[in-house]
Amino acid sequence: MSNKLEVYSKVLKDYEYLAQLLRQIHSDLFSKYKLRSDLLLAGNVLFSTFITILAVADVSGFTDFLKFFNPNINAFIVKYIFSIFLIISGFVILFISLGDLILNWRDKYSKHESGVKFLTGLIATIDEIDKLMKNNSLTEDQFIIRVEEIKEKYLLICEMLPLIPDQEFLKSKQKYLIKRKISTQMDTDPCVDTSLKNYIENCRKIEK
Repeated sequence: MSNKLEVYSKVLKDYEYLAQLLRQIHSDLFSKYKLRSDLLLAGNVLFSTFITILAVADVSGFTDFLKFFNPNINAFIVKYIFSIFLIISGFVILFISLGDLILNWRDKYSKHESGVKFLTGLIATIDEIDKLMKNNSLTEDQFIIRVEEIKEKYLLICEMLPLIPDQEFLKSKQKYLIKRKISTQMDTDPCVDTSLKNYIENCRKIEK
């Protein structure tokens, strides 16, 4: 293998590493924002259902229930407080409904999901090039051209993807490196502990 080919082979491996790392980061961010958006939606549906049931409920029945504990309770006051509660709840539902638009979680997780798909496709292409080269199915010039294409695709994907907060980058990189370490250990010991949580906790203990 020529020196030039060795250099480009290393470049290809570097892009594979970067693509896998980025995929881990965007996958984590996708899961984070998707969970928040789903919880907000579920909360909105449950709260709306609860308020709808209360709105059609018989207030007099609720008043009779309260009179069991306090016979002197005023039915008018109960009805008034109940109406105020429904009005306030309506505004709460409105703010919850607008929450996803204001916080933009749905748009964020959609962009990160697209990033995962783009990077998965890039990794598959890199793997294909690597296999073709090992099987001597590519000439040196063809290999170099394909690596340059990978470089252009990687840079294009990076331009399309949303920015990554520094803390999120570090957390996901730690998780990715631990996953690689576990994967390597499993090749020789299939009974190795596969809990990411345990590894991360051990890392924190070492830091202290």
